Formats: sequence, C-alpha cells, structure tokens
Amino acid sequence: MRAETFQRLLRGELDIRAILRNLTRGVAGRIRGLARKLLRSRTAEGRAVYSAFDELKQRDVPLALVYAEKDPGREHFNFYFDQAGSGVQGFDNVSVAIIPDADHNLTPEHSRKIYIDAIRSLALK
Repeated sequence: MRAETFQRLLRGELDIRAILRNLTRGVAGRIRGLARKLLRSRTAEGRAVYSAFDELKQRDVPLALVYAEKDPGREHFNFYFDQAGSGVQGFDNVSVAIIPDADHNLTPEHSRKIYIDAIRSLALK
C-alpha cells in the first residue's frame, strides 16, 4: 500500500467496508474458479468428456478441434482442457486451431480456407 493511500485510510477518507467487500468478492471468485477447475472431472459431464477423449487417445485416433476466434464453444473447451500451444495437455492425439477474425459459421473466406486446410491435414495423417 502506498503511503498516501495509508494516510487517507487513517484520515477516514476511504470506505473500508467497500474495500473489504471488493476484496472478499475477488478472493471468493478466485476460489470458486479454482474449485470448479479441480472438480471438473468429477461431474457427469466432465467424466463423459474425459472418457471420450481418453478412448480416442487409446485408439490413437487423431482429433483436430477447429474453433472460430469468437466461437462460444471455446469457453466450454477452455473449462475442461488446459491448452498447451496448438495441442491439449495430456492428449497428444489432439490438435487445436483457432481461426482469427471468424464467426461460428466461418463466414469470412479466409476462415473457410483455414478450416479446409485443417481437415486436409488431418485426413493426410
């Protein structure tokens, strides 16, 4: 804490309740996020997701996940997987491509080209 801020606190110029409330919300949010991440494999959906990916890994099936940059599915993906570069941590058979400046329907021409290239690459493995 800066000296000036500390002096304002001592003079009663700062709303201590609001400060504590904001700190509590921030800490609680981080704890909630960490708890969700730690428990993600224990939910029915989490078990189904990891089971499907494990089965594909055991069968050595290559899997390419292609998302548009603003695709709402990325949030779901990011919840379940810790991405490492263009792969997925713990799943060597999975590659991930994010298409920049694209919508979910791959409307821009460049996005369709990237998508087709990803499919070709997977098919030629």
